[in-house]
Amino acid sequence: MLVAHDSLTGAHLGIRRTKDKVLINFYWPGVDGDVTRYCRSCDVCQRTVKKGIVPRVPLEKVPLIDTLFKRMVMNIVGPITPPSEAGHRIILTLIDYATRYAEAVPLRKIDTETVAEALVDIYSRLGEPEEVLSDKKNTVHVRLYEGSLSPPWYQTEGHDSVSS
Repeated sequence: MLVAHDSLTGAHLGIRRTKDKVLINFYWPGVDGDVTRYCRSCDVCQRTVKKGIVPRVPLEKVPLIDTLFKRMVMNIVGPITPPSEAGHRIILTLIDYATRYAEAVPLRKIDTETVAEALVDIYSRLGEPEEVLSDKKNTVHVRLYEGSLSPPWYQTEGHDSVSS
């Protein structure tokens, strides 16, 4: 889409012409919607086209996190090779959404009990968050909250991708 819309040959000619150029070489389900979103979110088009022709991308409400350790991002990274001298192959990461404070705990194996023990250690120092964001890549996250820990609010990763 970058070449079809933003390049010298693309010349920001609009949704229909961009879609026509993309469809010359590519097709995927949802190509119409993707090209439409791409063109409507184009910064150059939004600045240069007459007002009202290209609608601006709507602003979304960003929640204000004013309490430390209220919302955390959890991820499990690994397996890492070679393992550490102590045999750790997995890293559990927890990042505070408000401050970006990061905790990284090395783990030898990935199971519910091991992850729960690491989280209890972290929560005993920082307090239990109200929300835990995760990409749900691993079923350990789901099994972990069936029982004593309160259920998290699953969403996509936030700051964790930056720290990894």
